[in-house]
Amino acid sequence: MVEEWWRRVEITPRQKASIRDIVLGSAQSLTANGAQQADRQKRKIGALDDERRLCMRSYYNGAISEDFMKEEQQRIDRDLNQGRVKRS
Repeated sequence: MVEEWWRRVEITPRQKASIRDIVLGSAQSLTANGAQQADRQKRKIGALDDERRLCMRSYYNGAISEDFMKEEQQRIDRDLNQGRVKRS
């Protein structure tokens, strides 16, 4: 009975156009949001690479201990891995 009723339901051209506009708008929004997130992660990865170089320079110049340098490198590695996972 319910199935039969739904078989007879028809979507008007105006409703189809409205649905299409809603779906396309959502898809465009998701695409733009994804591109923004990818750009943010790319910048974060670049900043972490800069931190890594600064950390190494500080260690070579004797400004930080080897233990501190290792801790920072591990933190940077973790953050880089998280950024790469989010970017994928």
